[in-house]
Amino acid sequence: MKEKPIAITGYGIVSCLGWTPEEIWEAIEREERGLRELTLFSSPLCGHKLVGEVEGDPLQKSKVMKGSRSDQFAVYAANQAFQMAKLTSLTREERDEVGIVLGVTTGGMVQTEVFLKKIIEEKKIDLSQIK
Repeated sequence: MKEKPIAITGYGIVSCLGWTPEEIWEAIEREERGLRELTLFSSPLCGHKLVGEVEGDPLQKSKVMKGSRSDQFAVYAANQAFQMAKLTSLTREERDEVGIVLGVTTGGMVQTEVFLKKIIEEKKIDLSQIK
């Protein structure tokens, strides 16, 4: 099998420093760290520690109604990459030639906590939390 060359034609990123590669690069140039107090949920044991939390509502940016917060970040970043690469109107055949690489951390942590809490406290398994 002959190997095909690979070209990176677009990329997207969401982090505690911003919602676009440009925002993040500017924050790095300003030597910002992005760490701040936890606001997404209450954590009595760790609430005083600084975290790398993304500010803002990913639902408003991604328009994805289902899935976790991390899923919404991934869709938003993938859309950035597809826009940059000008791949938004591909045919079915052309899509077969496109690859995507995703990197995440603690994806779905909040949803996992909700899921486990229901199991422990209510003895109920809510599969809608893990779809």
